[in-house]
Amino acid sequence: MAENSLNAHIISDCLIIPLPEDFSLDTLLLFQKNILGRINRHSVKKVLVDVSAINVMDRKTFTALVQTGKMICLMGGQTVFTGFKPGVASTLVDLSVDFDSLNIASDLEEGIKMLENTSPDQEKIGLEYTDV
Repeated sequence: MAENSLNAHIISDCLIIPLPEDFSLDTLLLFQKNILGRINRHSVKKVLVDVSAINVMDRKTFTALVQTGKMICLMGGQTVFTGFKPGVASTLVDLSVDFDSLNIASDLEEGIKMLENTSPDQEKIGLEYTDV
């Protein structure tokens, strides 16, 4: 997945990334590097990842997406995932994956609204810590 093959757009200070239908764990490292590079270059702090084209997602791919969200958080960004299809959602629930650390919206419009109304300290996918 080359830089130019990632179909991403910046709208209202938000990086919107529709994942391709053939997205897999194999392309994830390139995907992560590409997104993090764009965030750094464009100083974007809000990222919406649209997974609506994905028909099948396993636990490893889902976990990798969660890790991508954490990477974005470490760079000072906020992430919302949108567009989980019913079959994908059902499969992930059957696999007992943890959705609690994710910001999830049903569609792009709702996802953008969530990002507009979320301050960095409200970001769910951030790292938990305690003062020592």
